[in-house]
Amino acid sequence: MLSLRLSDRGLWLLAVLSVLIALAFALALARLSGWMIPAKPTVLVGAGDIAGCDSVDDEATAALLDGTDGTVFTLGDNVYESGTTSEFAECYEPSWGRHKARTRPAPGNHDYETAQASPYYAYFGAAAGDPNKGYYSYSVGTWHIIVLNSNCEDVGGCHAGSPQEQCIPPSGGPYTRRAPIWCCQRTTTSTNALRRRALMASLTRCAASASLRWARAGHRSAISHKLPLTVRPAATTPTEFLG
Repeated sequence: MLSLRLSDRGLWLLAVLSVLIALAFALALARLSGWMIPAKPTVLVGAGDIAGCDSVDDEATAALLDGTDGTVFTLGDNVYESGTTSEFAECYEPSWGRHKARTRPAPGNHDYETAQASPYYAYFGAAAGDPNKGYYSYSVGTWHIIVLNSNCEDVGGCHAGSPQEQCIPPSGGPYTRRAPIWCCQRTTTSTNALRRRALMASLTRCAASASLRWARAGHRSAISHKLPLTVRPAATTPTEFLG
């Protein structure tokens, strides 16, 4: 009688263990195959040409950020007119500044109107990367974001083989399983200056060959959408957002 009870209990435990192993295997397979939907989506929200003491637009967009979770990115020209210490303190800080703790910035040409963009780097601190570079990368959720510095003359160039170009991970590299995004102020299509377009061409080609899926750039006041991220856009992915 006792041996029968032990046998029944053993079979029951074996059945439960089998179910748990099957569930664990199914969950692992779903995760590897990308079937599982994250409990909370990854949110990236941002803009360029942001703040100025003579404008209320930054207050309006900061109010939108107040109700939006996620990582805030900037696309250069963070504060007008010249990115000075006082402009960051008096014009940027009262609006977008309240989201600084979750902001990953990119520098713009107005930020560099003050020598070496030193107030920009001092204001954002480590989040802005090495002040001698201004380009860096980070990961959020399933995305890998590459922040480039389109102020090429100030950071050793944007040409083929430049240190900045080398920071773009090659296709098939360690971030292949992540969806890469390129963030900067200017690309070949977000600036009208021929010289600037030529400077950024190498970075654009490199980013396109690295299979970047999205690019976000500022500098121009209008918003347009380009397909794909190439020097001469064609009708395939990735998508480039300019604004």
